[in-house]
Amino acid sequence: MFETEARPKIYLCMLNWNGKQHLKYSIPSVLTTDYPNYELVLVDNASTDGSVEYVQQVFPRIKIIVNERNLAWAGGNNVGIIDALKRGFDWIILINNDILVDPRWLKEAIKAAELDAQIGLIGFNVFGEFLKTPRQEFYAAQETYSKLELHDVHGIVGCALMVRSDVFENIGLIDEVYFIYGEEDDFEYRASKAGYRMVRTNIPLWHYSEGWARSMPLRSSYLAMRNTLRLGIKTRGFNAYNVFRWTLGTLRFACSPFVKIDPENSLQRRMRPTNNPFINGWLVLKAVMWNLIHWPESKRIRAKEQELIAATQAKLQRESGIINSDQ
Repeated sequence: MFETEARPKIYLCMLNWNGKQHLKYSIPSVLTTDYPNYELVLVDNASTDGSVEYVQQVFPRIKIIVNERNLAWAGGNNVGIIDALKRGFDWIILINNDILVDPRWLKEAIKAAELDAQIGLIGFNVFGEFLKTPRQEFYAAQETYSKLELHDVHGIVGCALMVRSDVFENIGLIDEVYFIYGEEDDFEYRASKAGYRMVRTNIPLWHYSEGWARSMPLRSSYLAMRNTLRLGIKTRGFNAYNVFRWTLGTLRFACSPFVKIDPENSLQRRMRPTNNPFINGWLVLKAVMWNLIHWPESKRIRAKEQELIAATQAKLQRESGIINSDQ
C-alpha cells in the first residue's frame, strides 16, 4: 500500500462519444495495466448508443462523467482534466476510446518522466497515428520492446497524450474553440514555448484511427482547414498577408488536378476530401471566412495565452535555478 501511494498518481481520461464497439476492447486492454497507482475515468460526450449503460454493467467500478451534450475532444477532455486537478493527480493521460496498450506502458512512461523534471508532455509509439495499421504490428512491437527510449519532439498525437498536471495549472486548459483538430497542437505549442520538454517514447500503443472523420468527411475536412488556419493565427501570429498565402496554398492542394494524395493518409485526405474542386474550394473559402469573422477573438485569446506562457517561463526558470543550486 505504501509503495502504491508513493508512486505518482495517474488519471486516465478516456473520452467517448458513441464508441461502444471500441470500449469493448479498449477498456479491457487498459485494465491490464500493471502500474499500481492509476484511475481510469470515462468521460462521455452525451452518447446515444448505450455506451454508458454498457460500462456501468460490465465495468461497474469505473468512474463515469456524463456530459449533457457533445463537447468534442477539447471540451470533453477539459471536463476530465478539471476533475483530475481537483483530486490531486500528478499526471493526466488523455486517451481515445479506440486504443490498445501494453501492460507496461504506465510504468515505462513514469520512468521517462523521472529522467528530467523539465519533461511535461510524453507521447507513445502509436501504431495507427495517421494510417490504418493492423493490430499485428502492435503485437509484434510488444514482443520486441525491451528498453525505454525517448527523444524530443515538436508534436504528440492526441489519442494518447500524457501531461504533468502543473502544465495545465500554469498555461491553462485546451482551447475549446477548435472543437476538433488542431487543439492538441495548440496546447503543445503553448507548453513548449513555456519551457516544458516534450518527448516521445518507444512504448507501443495501437490506435484504431479516424472513426468519426470517416463518417462525416466534409464536416471533418472543413474543421481541419478552419483550425489549421486558426492555429497559424494563434501560434505564429498570422497577419493578412500570411492568411492570403495560406489560402492560395490550401486552394492549390485542395483543387489542383496535378496534386496527388495518398488516400490512406488522413491528414492529406482532410485537406482534399473529394475529387470535386468546387466542393473542396468552397470548404477552403468557408474556413477562411470563419477565421476572418473570428479574427479579433483569436487575437484576444492569443494575447492572454502569451501572458501565461511568459509567466510560466519565468516560474520554470526560477525553479530550475533552485534545483541547480541544490545540486
